[in-house]
Amino acid sequence: MAFRFFNARNGIFAMQQPYRLVVLSLALSLMALAGCKEKEPAGPAPVAPKSVPTEQAPEKSEPEPEKSISEADLQALLKTWLASQNEGNFEDYSKHYATKFSGIKRAGPKVTTFGRQDWLKDRERMFKKQMKVQALEPAFMIAKTTAGIQFEQVWESGDYKDKGPKQLSVVLENGQLKIAREEMLRSQKLDEENPIPDYSPETAAIVIDENLVVLSMDEDDVVHHPPKLMSPHGVAMAAVKDEKDLKSFIGREARVIGPDQTICTAKIESLHVYAGVEPHFGQVQAWTGEFGPAPSEDEIATGIWELAGTSRVVVGQLDKRCAGGLLATLDPKAPATSLTNLDTTEETEAAVRKAFRELSGYKLIQKEFSEEFQKKGFWDEEDSGGFVGYRAFASEGNLKYVSISVDAGPGCGDFGGYFWALYKIGADQKPVLLTDQRDPGEYFVPEATVVVDGKTYFVGENRIFEEVGATFVNTHSVPVHSYDCPC
Repeated sequence: MAFRFFNARNGIFAMQQPYRLVVLSLALSLMALAGCKEKEPAGPAPVAPKSVPTEQAPEKSEPEPEKSISEADLQALLKTWLASQNEGNFEDYSKHYATKFSGIKRAGPKVTTFGRQDWLKDRERMFKKQMKVQALEPAFMIAKTTAGIQFEQVWESGDYKDKGPKQLSVVLENGQLKIAREEMLRSQKLDEENPIPDYSPETAAIVIDENLVVLSMDEDDVVHHPPKLMSPHGVAMAAVKDEKDLKSFIGREARVIGPDQTICTAKIESLHVYAGVEPHFGQVQAWTGEFGPAPSEDEIATGIWELAGTSRVVVGQLDKRCAGGLLATLDPKAPATSLTNLDTTEETEAAVRKAFRELSGYKLIQKEFSEEFQKKGFWDEEDSGGFVGYRAFASEGNLKYVSISVDAGPGCGDFGGYFWALYKIGADQKPVLLTDQRDPGEYFVPEATVVVDGKTYFVGENRIFEEVGATFVNTHSVPVHSYDCPC
């Protein structure tokens, strides 16, 4: 049986009954959990062996059974990994990492991929100051010899404190558990004066795939049926069972909004739990039968669910597809519209680019570009591939919103950097910054600017940016965990 898989904007999706501990039934040893392996160098040409007397080969002994991983093993690893940081023991911390290791670090605007040696060199600097690291609500995904740990990390040192979801991929190396991949999926500085507002589907709900409205970012206690893979889109869904707290959403009308004031009204007809992952290419090959018999659709759906871990969200499926839909409101009385997309002029782009290059976050990347990679010119003009995009949306009077998003360089051992910023511009063409100048949040290209009940939201890539304090920040997003090797 053949299946189609694709890495769309939302990755590969699954919906199924939640578990805190899951046991993978598929061949996950093909995934990135086993480490990002380089190709072996070609060996010398074979030489014809000399003739030797034939001897009877000794009987082969039975191989020792391969050690498996338990939840207790993962809990112990997480405990000692945290302790090594909180106690400032760098030597012990280093012992937790596998020989084949890939680490992805997010610090403000910089996203850097490291091998083991460079990762530890970078991390050693953190041990010069006392720090406190917490792992909240850990979840464990287990195969026979590979596993994953996901949790909400809270990191603080001095007067700085941030939090965000972290993912550790764990393997057995010489019989010991080691971390083969580590990634901070998002990092958000904690600001007690301007806390992130709770997710509210009544006002503004993220829309996935034009017909799934995200109703809750937390599905811990939701019970539903086994998953079913929806081929060929790589989507698996399972209807929620009798759930009193969610039943009130059935039959509710959602006004779905997209670019250029596109509005579609549809009713929520069923409830599901959604999860998204970007699997390792080896896992996809296993699912499509390249290494043997392909698993069933149900097995693939279960595998997707298990890989997603704690990233699941509750969604309501609409009774029709709203083309281009990005955001929805369930409030029937709230005025809702999207701002008109505008073309940008060369004058506007030049003014925004000039202001962009003065931001402290931009300068951090420029310093790395010039000093560490010994490159000349501006990093956002790196000619080895990349993207510079501008988006503009009409605002009140002569004002308009303009964003700039830059993704430059190939990365993976060479320079790679991306950064974005949002401005408001008037007739005088002077950009007024609306995002944090050092850390505007994960790289973002707004697809629409939506106004609901007088509040402005920038929407795209299953994410919402809204005004918190004096800046627009990424308040909510649908996570998609990646297990693929970035290089």
